[in-house]
Amino acid sequence: IYEPIELTVLDDEGGAHTALTYRVKEELRVAHVTPAPGYAEIVAEGCEALGVKGSMLAAAASGRTPAWEAPSVFVYGSLRTGEHNHGWLKRGGAVKLKGVGSTPGLLHDCGSWPAMMPSSGEERVTGELWRCEDAASTLKALDQLEGFSGWGADGSLFYRRLQRARMGCGGEVLSWVYRYAGERCDGKIVPSGDWTSR
Repeated sequence: IYEPIELTVLDDEGGAHTALTYRVKEELRVAHVTPAPGYAEIVAEGCEALGVKGSMLAAAASGRTPAWEAPSVFVYGSLRTGEHNHGWLKRGGAVKLKGVGSTPGLLHDCGSWPAMMPSSGEERVTGELWRCEDAASTLKALDQLEGFSGWGADGSLFYRRLQRARMGCGGEVLSWVYRYAGERCDGKIVPSGDWTSR
């Protein structure tokens, strides 16, 4: 009835990991099968114990397509307002500026574009948080621009990962961000962490 599939999962720090799961074989699938009595409740209890939101589980258990949990993208360089690649944000559909904030990282100046690397301490990178009407389409366009080949694929210039952005108006938002894929970056560090102040 089931077949194993290998996929990529993201941890709460945005790191990508290969995982094995199972799905119903294609020839045996039907539109929707309601979970056995008690099954969804057991999984929901596990989600609650681990601090995982249950909204995607509830949608899937009732036959609805789960909504994106992270419909926002945090941009810190050439995609920011007034920068030369800003138009790429709208290639995948409507986006709305939610505000300015920061996320952990160290910003390097690579000439016409910046590279965000992991922070070695308290450094932060300033940027804009954009909410996407169609996150999948927006991210597909941005993956092309940023040279993201996919998790586990060779040759990416930037990796797309989930990361928390601290908003200037307060609170934190889990959002997609592109981080430089290289082990090191030779570009000089932008001390302020703000690409627009270089």
